[in-house]
Amino acid sequence: MHYWKIAPGESAWQWDECREQGFIGIGWDELGNLTNLSREAFDARRDELIETHTGWKKAGVNQVWRFAQVQEGDRIVANRGQSEVVGIGTVTGPYYYEADAEKYKHRLPVEWNDTTPRNIQHLGFKWVPTLIGLSDQEFDAIAQAPKIEQDSPTQTPPVDDTPMQVNPDCPFDLTTFDLLSKLHHTPKKAVYDDHKQAFKSHLEEPFQNLMQEVAAQLPDLITDLMETRSRIFARILKNDWGRGGAGDGGDRHFSPWSR
Repeated sequence: MHYWKIAPGESAWQWDECREQGFIGIGWDELGNLTNLSREAFDARRDELIETHTGWKKAGVNQVWRFAQVQEGDRIVANRGQSEVVGIGTVTGPYYYEADAEKYKHRLPVEWNDTTPRNIQHLGFKWVPTLIGLSDQEFDAIAQAPKIEQDSPTQTPPVDDTPMQVNPDCPFDLTTFDLLSKLHHTPKKAVYDDHKQAFKSHLEEPFQNLMQEVAAQLPDLITDLMETRSRIFARILKNDWGRGGAGDGGDRHFSPWSR
């Protein structure tokens, strides 16, 4: 048995899909299906692709070869960054290539035995590569790391009787901050779609008006160099390659309003 740390995408963006569908995936999809491919053929395909992919390095691409050699019964640790483990599982079959998937087509079937998030910051791991082999001792330390407490849906939060107030000169209101709170806790397209008109009235339009007022007060020295009228606003919904579809600005993947 071998132990492997494999990240389910940057910041674990693919973790929900991996957990629900029972797999772990890795990128470099352009390599194609590696089933029954010899190491020599892999190296030739890798070197050919590196010539046309300036960001690819041999050390990075070679992770895909190692991934394809992982055996049934090996243990997988799925991480989010260098401070959190989101799941521990067991490989249940051979490598396969999911050609119809949008991304991360190189895959291994995994039974996720433990999906309790664990804090591993104190262990001092410096996990930069997507795939890393672990020792028995490292795996045991991870499995015994403290759990990250999750909010229980059965718990009733304490009631704060202090009335919330917003400065009357503020362009936003309580509804604005309620919408942002919803989006922060559930950064999904569905949340935006369910409150689309409210987002427009209480968040997007006031924000745009505020920024336009700021632009109107800028000196000519700045406005002569800076675009302040057209194509200056992005959107809350973005093509984020499967990471959730919406954001409130609290995640580095999202830049919801202004460019």
